[in-house]
Amino acid sequence: MRLTTITSYFLLSLTPYLTLAADARIISTDATATELLLALNQGDNIIAVDVTSQLPVKYQSLPQVGYHRNLSAEGLLSLQPSLVVGSKHMGPAAVMHALTTAKIPIIQLTDARVPSQVIENIRTLAGVLNAKDAGESMVTELTKMLAVCQAQPLSTEKVGFILAMDPSKLRMAGTDTAGDALIQLLGANNVASYANYQTVSAEALLALAPTALIVASENPNDVNALLDAQPALALTPAGRSARIIHLNASALVAGLSPAAISEAARIHALLSR
Repeated sequence: MRLTTITSYFLLSLTPYLTLAADARIISTDATATELLLALNQGDNIIAVDVTSQLPVKYQSLPQVGYHRNLSAEGLLSLQPSLVVGSKHMGPAAVMHALTTAKIPIIQLTDARVPSQVIENIRTLAGVLNAKDAGESMVTELTKMLAVCQAQPLSTEKVGFILAMDPSKLRMAGTDTAGDALIQLLGANNVASYANYQTVSAEALLALAPTALIVASENPNDVNALLDAQPALALTPAGRSARIIHLNASALVAGLSPAAISEAARIHALLSR
């Protein structure tokens, strides 16, 4: 199975031979793609980003193209990109067809679930962008972070991963999710045995007795909002030992990313104390 899906017929026919000019016009459609582009020194070539992208001050005036699952063909084409980068979640299909018809190269990176796929995404994009040295530098740093986590897996930890989009609900990650993939990076155990994300009751979460809780949201203050709305969280082993940890949700928009691995290393250090 290919780790990287290329959906533009134009790019499909040229990869791995396609390389972009130094003045390429790049649209990024998710946070992971934007993170990689910035790390590969392509910030000045980015002409637009999606709403989940985290940008340094220098680039915060870039136009937004909306959410990666609900893009506008007219909006994208009007910017005259020479490359559109995102994940397999880019859509809808009519937009992808319009880009392909216009012969706009598209790279859809893997919805990574394991570190090797993150590394493959880096190398794929670095190759197209003539940035192999920067790509290998990223790979080296991520490998060091992963080695620390792997050397001391948190095998006794029972971790719950909560997506804090609405404080009134406990939306928890099961198997085959980016949240579960992050728990696996820690070498820990996911308290949820079901697949995908499900809303659970406070009573059900108490019964699972997580020793640590990871709360994913855009704002660290969302942890306090969740605790106010869900006081039962404080009664879990995680709550009683003050092991409820915030994670920036943008790191997992399209699966694992370099930011997610960095967050895993940070959380691993906190839980290893």
